[in-house]
Amino acid sequence: MKLWLYQFYALQHLSWPFIINDLNRNFSLELQRNTNQQLKQWARISRSIDNGLLFRQKQNFGLGLTSISDHYEQMQVIKCELLSHSLDPNIVALYKTRESLNAKLKRVWKATNIVKEANTEVNLDLKFPSQPNKQGIGFGKFLKPQSISCREKKTCVNKNSLLR
Repeated sequence: MKLWLYQFYALQHLSWPFIINDLNRNFSLELQRNTNQQLKQWARISRSIDNGLLFRQKQNFGLGLTSISDHYEQMQVIKCELLSHSLDPNIVALYKTRESLNAKLKRVWKATNIVKEANTEVNLDLKFPSQPNKQGIGFGKFLKPQSISCREKKTCVNKNSLLR
């Protein structure tokens, strides 16, 4: 029950501070190090066992818990998406400034860099969809190019938008 409370109460309780505050990633890693000992004790496993057992999926013989550092990173990515798609142009301009400053940092983990990479991959997949089978180039149905507003609403992809 304590592991369940960690997963579904304690982590969710940390979501708001992780979104609102500009905390350093090292803070979440240190918090995770301190928490791992307690999680192992609650799970009644040895302290010498690898921490991966706590956070692996159940299909891979783990406990399926979420690490604090992963949760922190998810919340930072959500914050970046919220700021970049804000209705207030001042907030969007502030985010663009932060994104340009963080683009120079290569060795430091920044959520703006992750969001930029993810958006680039999504745009590439939408422009050039992959073919799931081996029938050859040009065979099958292809999607029309979608605009950004259409993608955000998720209303563009339907059976009528497929070309033959």
